[in-house]
Amino acid sequence: MASVQSTQRLIALDVFRGMTIALMFTVNNPGTWSFVYPPLLHAKWHGWTPTDFVFPFFLFTVGVAAWFSLKKYQNGAPRELYFKIIKRGVLIFAIGLGLTLYLNSLSSYHNLRIMGVLQRIGIAYMLGSLICVSFNRRIVAAIGAVLLLGYWALMFFFSDGTYPFGFHDGTHYLGIENNIVTQFDRWLLGSNHLYKGYDGIPFDPEGLLSTLPAVVSVILGYFTGMLVDSRPDRRELVKLMFLWGIGALVLGQIWHYAFPINKPIWSSSYVVFMAGWCLVINAALIWLIDVQNWKGWTKPFLVMGMNSLLAFVIAGVYVKTISKIKFDSAYETTTQAWNNNAVVPKQIGGYQKLYETYFSPITTDYQTLKNVKDKVLTKDNNPSVWAQFADNQKLSSLLFALFHVVLFWAILWVFYKFNIFLKV
Repeated sequence: MASVQSTQRLIALDVFRGMTIALMFTVNNPGTWSFVYPPLLHAKWHGWTPTDFVFPFFLFTVGVAAWFSLKKYQNGAPRELYFKIIKRGVLIFAIGLGLTLYLNSLSSYHNLRIMGVLQRIGIAYMLGSLICVSFNRRIVAAIGAVLLLGYWALMFFFSDGTYPFGFHDGTHYLGIENNIVTQFDRWLLGSNHLYKGYDGIPFDPEGLLSTLPAVVSVILGYFTGMLVDSRPDRRELVKLMFLWGIGALVLGQIWHYAFPINKPIWSSSYVVFMAGWCLVINAALIWLIDVQNWKGWTKPFLVMGMNSLLAFVIAGVYVKTISKIKFDSAYETTTQAWNNNAVVPKQIGGYQKLYETYFSPITTDYQTLKNVKDKVLTKDNNPSVWAQFADNQKLSSLLFALFHVVLFWAILWVFYKFNIFLKV
C-alpha cells in the first residue's frame, strides 16, 4: 500500500483542540453543580476523570502550535523573538487576570485571585517556548526531566511528612496547607489572593510553583509538533505517536504509585500520563482524518479549535454577565424583615434562572422541585424518591451544558465565517 504523504497542516491537530474546547464548555457549564454526572467532575484529589483531560490537553496543543510558529528559529533565536514570546505570554496572563477583575466588585479586589487558567497558560507558554528556542532538543529534554524530577523531590522533601502530596479522606482535605506548593504561593502571593475552593483552604490549583511541571506539558506538545513535522508518512507517524503514547501512559501509571496522578498539584506523573492520552488520541484522529480521509464530521470542532482563546473569553464573559442579572425565583422565597416580614421570591442570577425555568423542569415536575426547595423532600427523609430526583436533575444539568456548547459554537461560527480569530 502506498504511503500517505502530506505537507499540509494536519486537520487532526485543530480538531483535537476543538474537541478539548467542547469538553471544556461541557464540564464548566452544568445547570447546577449539585447534580453532575461523576465523569464530568474533577477527581476529588488523587486520580483522574475525563474532566481532568481539559487543561493538560489545552497546554499540549499550545506546545504543538508553538513548534509550528517557532520552528524556523531552530538554528538561533533573535532577540526580537524573545520579546515576542514574552509579550504574548504576558498578554495571555493579562487577559486571564482581566476576566477575573471583571468578575469582582470594586470592594473585593483585596481578595482578588491572581492566578487562573489563562494566567497559567501564559506563563507555561512563555517559559516553555523560551526553553525550546534557546536550546537544542537534548538539552530541552533534559530540562523537562529536571523540572519533573525536581518538582517531585520538592513535594516529597519539603511538604508535610504524613501527606506530602495531600490527601482526601472522603470528607476532608488533609496535608494541603503544609505542602511546598501552598507555602510558596502563600509566601509570594498572599493567602487572600489564592483560590479557596478546597474546604476554604487557601490553595491554588493554578498556583505559581505547580506551573513548573505544567511547562513540561507545553514542551511535550512542542516535541509532538516536531515529530509531526518530521514524518510526512502519516501511517508511520500514527504508529510512532501511538507507541510513545502507550509508553507515557504506562510510565505515568507506574509513577503514580510514588507520586500520585493529581491535577490540583499538577504532579509529574499527571504530566506524563496526560501526555500519553494526548498522543494516543491525536494518533487516532490523524489516522481517521488524515489517513482515512474521514473529514466530513470535523467542521464543528474546527470552528472551535481555530479560535480557542476567543472561545475561553466568550464563555467566561457570558456566564458571569448573565449571572449578575437578577430575576425572581419560581421556587425559592425569602423573608423581608424591613417589609413586615413579607415573603417574596428570592433573587437569583440569570444563569440559575435559565436552568430553573427551561431545563430543570424537563425531567422533574414542578411540585417535586418545590418540595426540594422547601426541604419537604430530602435525601434523608425519602432516599428512593431523592435518588430518582437526583438522576433526573443530572440529565437536566447535562442538557443545559450541551445547550451552551451549541450556543458558544454558534457564536464562534459567526467569527469563523467572517475569518475573525483572536490572536495575541
